[in-house]
Amino acid sequence: MAKKTRTSSKGGDKFLDFSTVKEKREKKQPESRKDAEELRLEEAIFGNLDEFKENLGAEDEEVQIDEGGKVSEQEENGDVALLDDSELFMMDVGEPSKIDSEDAATRDVDMLSNASEDEDFEEEQEEAVWHDSDDERVEVSLLDNARLRKLRRYEDENMLNGVQYSARLRVQFERIYPKPKWALKKTDDDGENSDEEVSLSEASVLPSSLREILQSSVSYAAKKTSVLQPGQIDIKRLKDANFQSPSHSGIRCMSLHPIYPLLLTCGFDRTLRIYQLDGRTNPLLTSMHLRSSDLQTAAFHPDGKHVIAGGRRRYFYIWDLETSKVQKVSRIYGHQDLQPSMERFHLDPSGKFMALEGKNGYVNMLDALTGQFVTNFKIEGTISDVLFDSNGANLFVLSYEAEVWQFDIKAKTIVRRWHVQDAVATTRFSLDSKNRYMAIGSKSGIVNVYELARNDAPKAIATLDNITFSINSLAFSTDGQVLLAASRGKKDTLRLYHVPSFTTFRNWPTSVTPLGRVTAVIFGKGGELCVGNEAGRVGFWKLAHYL
Repeated sequence: MAKKTRTSSKGGDKFLDFSTVKEKREKKQPESRKDAEELRLEEAIFGNLDEFKENLGAEDEEVQIDEGGKVSEQEENGDVALLDDSELFMMDVGEPSKIDSEDAATRDVDMLSNASEDEDFEEEQEEAVWHDSDDERVEVSLLDNARLRKLRRYEDENMLNGVQYSARLRVQFERIYPKPKWALKKTDDDGENSDEEVSLSEASVLPSSLREILQSSVSYAAKKTSVLQPGQIDIKRLKDANFQSPSHSGIRCMSLHPIYPLLLTCGFDRTLRIYQLDGRTNPLLTSMHLRSSDLQTAAFHPDGKHVIAGGRRRYFYIWDLETSKVQKVSRIYGHQDLQPSMERFHLDPSGKFMALEGKNGYVNMLDALTGQFVTNFKIEGTISDVLFDSNGANLFVLSYEAEVWQFDIKAKTIVRRWHVQDAVATTRFSLDSKNRYMAIGSKSGIVNVYELARNDAPKAIATLDNITFSINSLAFSTDGQVLLAASRGKKDTLRLYHVPSFTTFRNWPTSVTPLGRVTAVIFGKGGELCVGNEAGRVGFWKLAHYL
């Protein structure tokens, strides 16, 4: 069978006939007439063409404004017809019209005049570099959000536009953080007396790096204190000392610089961190990671130029802050068997000696900067804690069997030895700055306070039983008027006692004070109180009785 050939409509067998297309174009379509409603809508949208042609050649006339400042309706409708073709269009460059700019300026002036009533708001405002037109259209409710209610000027105030809201936030920010002195414009009078009025308070010691602090000549002097009354204590909470760079493990030890407001922390994250305490930002100045040792103890040397740190190893580190060099002291020649670990050590106030807690009741004395062995002292039993007196002449050793040993360092002799009254397992003890009172904590939570006389035997004067867990932190304030006792056995276990009445302060800490499980505490010369916990945070408080 012969196959039929298929012709494609796209092929060349059939061609387009232009004659038929031309005929279709020549056919006239019947025009549909517009009804009255369609013509009325067309005139409302596109205007009346006949009136436009009639008024096209009319002369320009002045627009009359009535007494109320409004253009009459008749003149307003004919205003477009009186304009030239060049005036019918304009280029939009993003700038507001004259009337809109005057309204916006009026609103800004009114808003700034209201904000200037606040005492902390500046009287003279510099011209802004950039304006956001959306700020005028934004509306913020002060009643819907509880955190914004403090921005109200009266109780029922609710809605604010964006410009007013920005001004209120600026005023509130400057109330909390006033402008620093370096940001204020200097006058001629300020320049004359700037060299004479140099404050030695902690607020003026704000260099940007640790090297600048160590090279500065401004000292951090201890503040005078007033007589503290028992019952209640005036204490203020500040920003956490390490909130900008918290520790990744629990705080094991803390130390304050002897000259500048610097805080040293260490822990099981093997990192030494130094913070500058200003109460607001508390910046991290520097840190050092020691990957081979879980740090247990770290302290500033009394000269302020070195940091000594040790962990559960047979060596410790001496960090030179000026040169950033680290020296590793690896052994005690001839006494290695008595010192299996260098995790717990103590520095005397003069910075000459370093006391290491050894085994079998031995306390090894080394040179604090060279690590060379000097001498050792021995007690009966297991060592719980070691400390020096404020003069550095005597060494006190506390045994776990509730005995206190006092040694004369220079004579290398035992001065006295006594048993702690009604105590079984003693853990920590502390001595005030005047070498008068000694507080001794036990595993049962009881703290016994002794008064140290020069010749007579120590006399127990108080027994504090407010804590029922093992005491792991004891400290006297630098003025000797406050005693702190804490335990990490239970969360928020910390008490403050008035000295010399040894009664608790009733108003602090409260049930909402964020203490955590306390692992380390320290008092500063200016009334600072730093409390470290197992979460790696260091709480920061200030005692108000320091003038």
